[in-house]
Amino acid sequence: MRSNKMMFAVCGAAALVVVAVVLVLASMFKKPAQSGTSAPGATATAQPSATPAPADGTQPAGDDAQAVQQTAVQFYESYFVSDPEALRECLVADYAQEDAVYGGNGAISGITVTVEGDVAGAQDGATCTVRIDYKDSDAGDAPQALSLSMVKQSGAWKVSAYGPAA
Repeated sequence: MRSNKMMFAVCGAAALVVVAVVLVLASMFKKPAQSGTSAPGATATAQPSATPAPADGTQPAGDDAQAVQQTAVQFYESYFVSDPEALRECLVADYAQEDAVYGGNGAISGITVTVEGDVAGAQDGATCTVRIDYKDSDAGDAPQALSLSMVKQSGAWKVSAYGPAA
């Protein structure tokens, strides 16, 4: 009888170890909760707006800062996964340059979005600059940055130019 109790105790302990290992492995492969980009290792501190846009695609005037940030997040998600079709959705209709996407193989991390200037209540034709800071494992995790020039067109913020930040 005593050997049966000991066998159950050993089996119970082994089952707990298996459960613990499964939980650890599951947490290692879990997507970051605030990311939104599928670039390897990417994390984001910028979150898209939780406020839905009106049916006509424009943003209420009070939501301009969120709309700029949302477009910037959509831009970097498309840029870092090298999706030119999705990237074009972020660009002004008459964008004339080649829409280049990220060409590296490195893991992108530490993404932050900074909107420079006050865009609250901006009218069509208003402009702003957005800086996207990130780290790229191809560059030894040295800080990198993109600069986006944005313009409000038909009530929506679009990227009119982009490139490495100075």
